[in-house]
Amino acid sequence: LQEAGDMPGTINAYIQAVSLEQDNLDVLLELTRLLTLRDRTKEALPYAERAALIAPKDVRAQAAYAMTLDWHASWLRQRGRELEANDTFQKAIVTAKAAISLDPKYADAYAYLAETYADLNDIPSAIDNAQTAVELDPNRTDVQRAVGYVRESQGNYTGAVEAYQRAIELAPKEINLYM
Repeated sequence: LQEAGDMPGTINAYIQAVSLEQDNLDVLLELTRLLTLRDRTKEALPYAERAALIAPKDVRAQAAYAMTLDWHASWLRQRGRELEANDTFQKAIVTAKAAISLDPKYADAYAYLAETYADLNDIPSAIDNAQTAVELDPNRTDVQRAVGYVRESQGNYTGAVEAYQRAIELAPKEINLYM
């Protein structure tokens, strides 16, 4: 379904799969990512939280939770809920750093931390973490997407386009990258 571009169908299939296997980490993580990237963070948060709770030592679970927290904080900010957003951004930072402490070589955790810092307009920290992510694994879609986001936050639109194009090259069927 996902490769055919049917994101609603794909998301519904993952929701059904989670209802059958509530502790299937891989399914929880994929559902979390799909919902988050579709800006359905309010729905994604419980799945991300569950993944982080059932696998507290799994870097992927903690990093995915950090990403969802960051995107949800942005959602809150867009709706004028600044205090709640600030608390959620701080939780995203703590969670991303916890993921990094679990595995300092997991590039996606640095990428998600970079996005959070960019959302907080802490561009030096965003650049540092994006650079670390690229040094660890430049061939990760989320790393290149985060680099694009950080560059865009800097006003470096040419660099942002290059990173976004690289992300698309890495995952040409991931329709979230075209939005």
